[in-house]
Amino acid sequence: MTSGTSRSGREYRAHPGAGRPCGAAALRGAGLFSSRLLLYGIAFEIAFAIAVVYLPFLHSVLGTAAVSPTNLLILLPMPVS
Repeated sequence: MTSGTSRSGREYRAHPGAGRPCGAAALRGAGLFSSRLLLYGIAFEIAFAIAVVYLPFLHSVLGTAAVSPTNLLILLPMPVS
């Protein structure tokens, strides 16, 4: 743990997780399917993206257009970064 003194003279200590890797490493350690809330968030994001692209009333609001099945087949083998 790291400790020190702030400008105001108060002592502080860093939380126990300070300095540990976060992000992908933390997700890998916990497991992708360990958090139900994370899965709900991913499902909502996918459903929202599909709605934005394929619901006609959103086309005029957001300026989108449906993707043709041919283009989807072309995009299928492409990696997502």
